[in-house]
Amino acid sequence: MNSSPAISDSEWLVASIVWDEAGLTATQIAERLNTHWKLKTVNTFLTRLVAKGVLAADRDGRAFRYRACI
Repeated sequence: MNSSPAISDSEWLVASIVWDEAGLTATQIAERLNTHWKLKTVNTFLTRLVAKGVLAADRDGRAFRYRACI
């Protein structure tokens, strides 16, 4: 049986943006979040989600575009 990765409520919020609309950059994701988080915080969550296999990051110039893996 495959177990799903454990993600925090904050990570869930970030991932839900990508699940709704794939191919966004970190800046675009931060703009869609209704939080006070700085871009650095959003990038931290995205890095954790990629490491857990929840999201994938594809390089697009100087930015990364994020898509769901699960």
